[in-house]
Amino acid sequence: QKEMYGAQPPVELLRMIVDRCDGFVDTGGVYRRPSLEYNTYEDVHIVAAGGIPGGGRSQLSTRFSRHFGLFSLESPSEGVMLRIFATFFSTFMPRIGHSQNMQQIGNQ
Repeated sequence: QKEMYGAQPPVELLRMIVDRCDGFVDTGGVYRRPSLEYNTYEDVHIVAAGGIPGGGRSQLSTRFSRHFGLFSLESPSEGVMLRIFATFFSTFMPRIGHSQNMQQIGNQ
């Protein structure tokens, strides 16, 4: 939830960590509250996924999103989804020991 000035504390914390590990600031860490213990972060890799803003999701700030390569994908068609899940049920389920009933779902 956004604060009065538009900041989102969880996103701002991630932004501070990425800023400091991305070479923009040399400190490499943040202070933990309330103990003021200094925590350093090295070799941080963040992979994230999100949806279109709305329904409880907010637009990411440009200060945060500038660190990432952003791309979007269209929703797959019904045929593509059926193929994905059919392959999952027919090949992966036998490997983890599920019954024949679960495996047969992939053949339908």
